[in-house]
Amino acid sequence: YAAPAQAGTGSMGYAAPAQAQSQASGDMLGGYDDDFFSVGGSTSQASQPARRGSAMSVASEYTEDGGNEQLTLQQPESTGSLPKYTVSFDSETKLGMLLERRAAFTPGATSEQKKARPEQTVVTMVIEGGAAAQKGVAVGSRLLLINGQDATALPYARCLEMVKSLPRPLHLVFEKSMAACDSAKGWVLVKKSAGSGPPSSMAGWQRMFFVVGGAVAKRHVLQLYSSKAQYEDIVVRMFQGQPLTGMKYKAYALSGTFKCSAIQSKVYKGEHQPVKYFALRNPYSRTKTMKFASQNPSIVAALHNHVMRFATKG
Repeated sequence: YAAPAQAGTGSMGYAAPAQAQSQASGDMLGGYDDDFFSVGGSTSQASQPARRGSAMSVASEYTEDGGNEQLTLQQPESTGSLPKYTVSFDSETKLGMLLERRAAFTPGATSEQKKARPEQTVVTMVIEGGAAAQKGVAVGSRLLLINGQDATALPYARCLEMVKSLPRPLHLVFEKSMAACDSAKGWVLVKKSAGSGPPSSMAGWQRMFFVVGGAVAKRHVLQLYSSKAQYEDIVVRMFQGQPLTGMKYKAYALSGTFKCSAIQSKVYKGEHQPVKYFALRNPYSRTKTMKFASQNPSIVAALHNHVMRFATKG
């Protein structure tokens, strides 16, 4: 067990990535083009019109390309039809996941009802390569059972204690959230420039981490982060109610006004595999078009399929 740098008590073998720590100070872009990013938590009334959102929402700084959609925690509500899954840890003590406290979500609840609503134990981070990741634990999942005992009737602190201290094997039953069921994420190459064609060389692409939907955005919001660690850090901060001051990202609310091309191929000199890419024309940007690419066709296909659920062909 290692306590997270941001002082959450729900760490299950989690240590904050060094990159995430540097992001907290705002030094995270490296060689990335500032044109891609907005700054979270630094919006002034003079630069952006007031926008409504929950107390856990953060608006990114207004930019000319419309990539300023609010990040908002997605409630891990149960509809009765969300998939459930069981994970068994045979001997592991460090599980590689972060469990956080969330209040049960009841639409239309009064303030008194909100105070009395039970706690939920929710997975807010899964460490890449850790035991939880290897066993398929998904961010946003709600803990239902611990060795057969109803976790939804227990306080968060008790659930956390049991997960940490119970003898192994440990059997956990989770329920996936709507966000976990309705999202796509991964590494992709990105280029923002005039025209719909790809850059002339591989060096013209920027490697970025994309998420569509997920734990902190609605299902139609395409997010671009400088790294997976940055995205995970933002998820944890929002679950803990911390500001995103100095954190740079893009968040586009996809709609039918976005025009998406078909997937095409580009062969670069010296590369063994062609690059699959598509162009996405943003109605808020007059001069530049976004291009997304990968040498892994399945990554491009997954992102293209999600984008085309909201955009139109063009």
